[in-house]
Amino acid sequence: PAPVGEEQPKADLGGAGVLLVESDIDRLLGLSRWLEDWHLHVTAASDEEEVREALVEDDIRLVLIAQGVVDWCAVSTIVKKGAEGGPRLLGLGQAERPSLECVDAVLPAMPDPEALLAALRALLQEEEKTTE
Repeated sequence: PAPVGEEQPKADLGGAGVLLVESDIDRLLGLSRWLEDWHLHVTAASDEEEVREALVEDDIRLVLIAQGVVDWCAVSTIVKKGAEGGPRLLGLGQAERPSLECVDAVLPAMPDPEALLAALRALLQEEEKTTE
């Protein structure tokens, strides 16, 4: 969650589906709140089976994967087996090769909201509609 007094940037990312793969409940809740405030539809998963189910059942455009929850390369493999133009992958936390090569971008485990928003915009390639 954003530190008290820190303004979270406002944005409308158009309701895209985001899969948040996280096992730490505090980070899960904090990140989910930001994502929902930015008009994203959030689905949570905590293991590979839940990731597979979500990718089949939900319209997921972006997968945020926390370090240590599931193997980033395993998720990349699952995504690539799906349809062309599958979801983009954003790793959260410290990682080394080969994991770094399996995701589209990497941010700290609990990123600054502005850095997260910038990465989401870049990965979703959506025109943002700022809400005043």
